[in-house]
Amino acid sequence: MDSIDKELKQEIIKKAQDLGANIVRSCSVSKWEELPIQEPEFWPQNIWPWVKNVIVLGIPLYIPMIDTTPSMVYQELYNTSNRVLDDIAYHLTNYITTKRGYRALYFPRDCYFNIEVLMDNSDAAFSHVVAAYYAGMGSIGDSHNLITKEFGPRIRLVSILTDAPIPPDYAGKQHLHSLWKMP
Repeated sequence: MDSIDKELKQEIIKKAQDLGANIVRSCSVSKWEELPIQEPEFWPQNIWPWVKNVIVLGIPLYIPMIDTTPSMVYQELYNTSNRVLDDIAYHLTNYITTKRGYRALYFPRDCYFNIEVLMDNSDAAFSHVVAAYYAGMGSIGDSHNLITKEFGPRIRLVSILTDAPIPPDYAGKQHLHSLWKMP
């Protein structure tokens, strides 16, 4: 990648962090073909053929709040984190399209109408966990949650699909199950 692409990536990372993202990583859609771990109909390039890269944004769920589960306190944290993620993704997508001139769209953090739909068919049109794994953000746990070095499994994700020419992050072998220690 040339220096212009690297500058664009740094600009996008800074904008995402300014909007409130704690972790920002990216990957090429070629990762879905290189290391297929889900059916091709769920690959971003098969959903929108113009997509070249995926930007994954993460924010933490805080341990003291999670410790209250099940509670209204936890439910409010969960709902708030989802709203925050969608707001960050919306504003970053708007920036990429209107200020930088690239195509982009974000896939909402949850794509289910209600819990009954999820229980009836748990397939999602797009997996933020898989995208985050391909971007080197962490490893995939047994219950299909992402485990990160920074926040363990306590992270919420959203993804932006774009044709912006941003260099991918390194996604080596992720073995974070043993690296992450509960604070």
